[in-house]
Amino acid sequence: MINIFLAISIIVSFHLDNSIRKNESITECTIKQIFEGQTPKYRNTKVLTPFGELQDVDVILVPTKQELGRYSVKLSRKGSNLYKVASADIWIETMYCYEFAIMDDAVLIITSNYGYTQGKVIFE
Repeated sequence: MINIFLAISIIVSFHLDNSIRKNESITECTIKQIFEGQTPKYRNTKVLTPFGELQDVDVILVPTKQELGRYSVKLSRKGSNLYKVASADIWIETMYCYEFAIMDDAVLIITSNYGYTQGKVIFE
């Protein structure tokens, strides 16, 4: 009888430990802005930085409005607080987000198209 109790305790303990680990791996970040990526019309398109330097442009990020709601997507980190949606030319600017994602499953929750924040992204 003691062995059965011990086995059940070990199984329950293992299950609880795995549940806690799964919850620890979830990262939630605030969405600051949503952009549509556009390829420059001409080669050698340049941008002038705030420091007076010219730099080449690969993608132009234009603010865009999205339907409010919840979206399951795959995200990849492209820069500090910048993520790209894999299935679309949509880019997400976050605030204080340190998730190093490469085609990671995520949920976008768009709550607004205006204001200081536009929703949140949850990395699963």
